[in-house]
Amino acid sequence: MLKIIRAGMYTSVQDGGREGLRQLGISRCGAMDKPALVTANLLVGNGANAAALEITLGQVDIQFERSGWFALTGAACEAKLDGEPVWVGWRTAVKAGQHLVLKNPQHGVRSYLAVAGGIAVPKVLGSRSTDLKVGIGGLEGRRLQDGDRLKLGKSDKQFRGPRGVKQLPIGNRIRALPGPEYQEFDSVSQD
Repeated sequence: MLKIIRAGMYTSVQDGGREGLRQLGISRCGAMDKPALVTANLLVGNGANAAALEITLGQVDIQFERSGWFALTGAACEAKLDGEPVWVGWRTAVKAGQHLVLKNPQHGVRSYLAVAGGIAVPKVLGSRSTDLKVGIGGLEGRRLQDGDRLKLGKSDKQFRGPRGVKQLPIGNRIRALPGPEYQEFDSVSQD
């Protein structure tokens, strides 16, 4: 179980989202930063679109009620596990009773917390994602509140230790070669 001590401004359960239900008035929902969700899940051995916590603007305190592994990705925020720094983008071991505290992100808005085994809320229309507009998915179709408890799925993955991915620094340029239509763009667009 995960116990939400402090839920922050807007924390919800999200996964890869619901597909093909727009004609019924059901939006896709799902993670706002899908690459961050996928990265967190893969680091802890979950399926790419498994349910995780989407944390908007940090300010959360979460207590782990069982030992295991977690990964934090997305917005670069100060994170501490029982007062010890946690690296964003890394798989980290956790013991039952430990607290993970996230502060405001320095860059970005949404952080993703994936736990080995995933968040075990019921699937609704093929997804565990919270949809506030319709009031389905996640925990009772709402954002998380102080005192909420979330069940975790089972994980039999055995990890040898922490592992991470390189985080791209904010503001870096991505170099590219001009393509065949390069000359069709004005000079402002070419830069």
